[in-house]
Amino acid sequence: MDGRSGVAVQGRELRQGASGQLRNPGGCMNAADDFLLGQQPASIAAREAEFGVVGALLNSNGLFDLVDRLRPEHFADEKLRAVFAELNSQLAKGLACDVVTIFEAGAGKFDLVYLTELSQQFTPSAGTLLRYVELIVDAYQARRLSDASGQIYDLAHDTSRPISDRIVEAQEHLARLEVDAGEDDEWSEIHEGLVAHSALLEQRQDGKVQGWGTGLSDLDRLLNGGLRPGALVIVAGRPSMGKTALALSMAMHLSIEHPTSMFSLEMPLTELRDRQTAILGRMALDEVIQPKRDTSFDKVLEAVEAARLRKFCATDKPGLTIQQIRSRARKHKRSRGLDILVVDYIGLMGSTNSKETRNQQLGEISRGLKAMAKELDCVVLCLAQLNRAVEQRGAGSRPLMSDLRDSGEIEQDADVILFVHREERANPKAGPQWKGHAELIVAKNRQGRCGTVHAAYIGDQTRFDGWYGEPPSNGAAAPIKKRGGFE
Repeated sequence: MDGRSGVAVQGRELRQGASGQLRNPGGCMNAADDFLLGQQPASIAAREAEFGVVGALLNSNGLFDLVDRLRPEHFADEKLRAVFAELNSQLAKGLACDVVTIFEAGAGKFDLVYLTELSQQFTPSAGTLLRYVELIVDAYQARRLSDASGQIYDLAHDTSRPISDRIVEAQEHLARLEVDAGEDDEWSEIHEGLVAHSALLEQRQDGKVQGWGTGLSDLDRLLNGGLRPGALVIVAGRPSMGKTALALSMAMHLSIEHPTSMFSLEMPLTELRDRQTAILGRMALDEVIQPKRDTSFDKVLEAVEAARLRKFCATDKPGLTIQQIRSRARKHKRSRGLDILVVDYIGLMGSTNSKETRNQQLGEISRGLKAMAKELDCVVLCLAQLNRAVEQRGAGSRPLMSDLRDSGEIEQDADVILFVHREERANPKAGPQWKGHAELIVAKNRQGRCGTVHAAYIGDQTRFDGWYGEPPSNGAAAPIKKRGGFE
């Protein structure tokens, strides 16, 4: 299109000047042109809005706060994108900007005549400028949607990959669009927030508001009431310490009121159901696997009835990636609700990037788990293995956060890190006083204190209960234990 060509808009002609801007034959944009933006095709309106925003900032730096939602990539026009990027950089530093300073800062990138033309735009009102920002962002989202649809089209025809992987990737494209589209809703006024928060504090004082109880009262007290939505909770330990037993005990208790789902990447569903039956029926796992008709089977039936009261479901599909788990969790949240998500365990999760080290892969997985907890407003309870360092430190040693296998990222991303330690398992020379005793070590607690909770581990039933009385110590007799239970 040359300088004499144009497009007709509502009976008027907008011509393209030397800058490439669509304008009326009289020269600069005016209030009537601003009104007509709402009548133009979206791409033309957004283009005019881009000129309007950059011109407004060159004329009046004080308008910068009104357009701080914009990023350079929001601009479709490459020249305007570059000018806005320079303006954004300078104004963010508190420097005054005009045609001359931007021309100088550009070091030859910008044409002085072009910048002068931009500065001759009329300065819109605050309301109009906000409307321009909206037009620009909407057009940017439309371009991204168009790009995503093209990528999804390519995925649909990429027969070299499993269809399930392609569907997950397509959902990720759309999910990223959805997250960006909501970026304006992130702030709340502190005075408004504190008014509502004071009511919450009053409810806490009266004992009306707590976290979601785990079923272990001592642990709940240490966690200031229990687990809270949006939290990533890591349950870690060496093999056979009881990580899965603890997670299942918690899940069976929580699922009475809270929809709970479990990705059992290690244990097949048959074994998982055997353990659930043992926990709910308070019976030995051996009795579940080989029930006796006279007594055991009645307990199995009781466990089945107890299971009906739980909102719990599970899958044992192996090797799922964080993207696949997030996709399934989103779908589950929409269809059935989701408050608690258990992953057993992080070391068995797959990765889409085979070129990364396992440490890097686990870092990506850990960040994804935390992001999922926030996005879905649920508790993510993820199991993790500890390395051998705790054993190499000798008898009596307790786990440290540095013992988390393969990744320090887990320590950074987690809200709560809970170690499961059983001295009778860790130390072959442990005395009889340690039998049935477990330590739940809260090594990290973003919202409260750290410390150790003593619990009873009923090994034959693969479950945890409360521990009452003094904890054991080397050389001491076994204390009296009263075993409560997960109701």
